[in-house]
Amino acid sequence: MLRGLKQKKPDGHNIGMAVSTGVVLAVATRKPAPFQLNSFDYLATVATGHLVIVTQGSRPYNDIAGLIAFAKKNGGAAVASNGLTGNMLLKVLSKTSGANLRAVPTKGGGQVMKQLLGGHVAAGFDGGRHMRYMKDGTIKVLATLSRSRHPLAMKQKTLREQGFNYPVEPTWFAAAPKGLPADVKATLAKAFDDAINSDDVKKIVAKRLRLEVRNLGPEGTGKLINEGLGSLNNLIAASK
Repeated sequence: MLRGLKQKKPDGHNIGMAVSTGVVLAVATRKPAPFQLNSFDYLATVATGHLVIVTQGSRPYNDIAGLIAFAKKNGGAAVASNGLTGNMLLKVLSKTSGANLRAVPTKGGGQVMKQLLGGHVAAGFDGGRHMRYMKDGTIKVLATLSRSRHPLAMKQKTLREQGFNYPVEPTWFAAAPKGLPADVKATLAKAFDDAINSDDVKKIVAKRLRLEVRNLGPEGTGKLINEGLGSLNNLIAASK
């Protein structure tokens, strides 16, 4: 999406939406990068998801330390992962703890849940499908990768709080090609803010994503994207 947006005119008629994690991954890992973070004028964020490490509710461990102890006791542990970020985090956890946490590649959250519910893996990374299984205790959260705790598991510490400072916060955001006139940018930012905070959008985000809207505005959106790249670069370096 943003690759094509970069080539468009900054006239206020060309606007794109994306998820922050995919954008910073492209900048950090693709050579040459399809764009740079300063290729855009950022307008708004819509909501931030909760990428988590989860496991079956019946498993004997309840946090990352418990998962590591389980892996050491059993000669390793398989963890379902559906992306590069999860794979790198497993490398870091394994390197720092001495446990053998093996990534099991999957094609999305649906497959992660199948692996977990079938008892084929010790844990898995997920971004949303796990939430439907939490109320009855079928699935529990071991750690949230974002800076804030999981809304359905507020007593469970984030990954940062458990000693691994590599926050990952998938955030939906809006941007335009770099060079918007100041008045056009201000008008678009206000329009997005009005829409995002409308009752209709709040209800859609809550129902479809089970999240609350959070608009950081142009400056806050740009800061979030840049901080995300910094965190990812730290993770890449630590995983090598």
